[in-house]
Amino acid sequence: MYRVCVLQHQYGSALFWASHLASLTESTCLSSSPPAGDTTASSAEASATVHEDRLLMAETLLLDGQFHRAARMLKGWRLDRASLRACHLCAMALMKAREYEEALEVLDNGAELLEAMQKELAEQEDEEEKTKPRQVPYYQISLIS
Repeated sequence: MYRVCVLQHQYGSALFWASHLASLTESTCLSSSPPAGDTTASSAEASATVHEDRLLMAETLLLDGQFHRAARMLKGWRLDRASLRACHLCAMALMKAREYEEALEVLDNGAELLEAMQKELAEQEDEEEKTKPRQVPYYQISLIS
């Protein structure tokens, strides 16, 4: 229903559905207890779902022209520090609201987030290199034979 409303440029209706989706997802995730033995995976999945639904709501606010509200919502939930997508949405909302200094601060936080993500990725690649068996190049194999 949300997508139909957005495609028909009925952003008020889309916002209605997005806000209900976010509140239902949040209440469902908070009220349901995780299955025994798998608490971290299910809580991470629930958190990601709530995060995505809140971002959907922020995008809808942007489409509806409610730039200040979208930025305040993202910053209030601290989503601008949680993902690059949220940081981008928050900075875009602030730019459209003509809050340029605040948008620059959000983008600086996004740059720090990106650096942290790159560092984590480099560490993962280093660990994979240590556990990966060393492959002998083809030309060395042909010289040995």
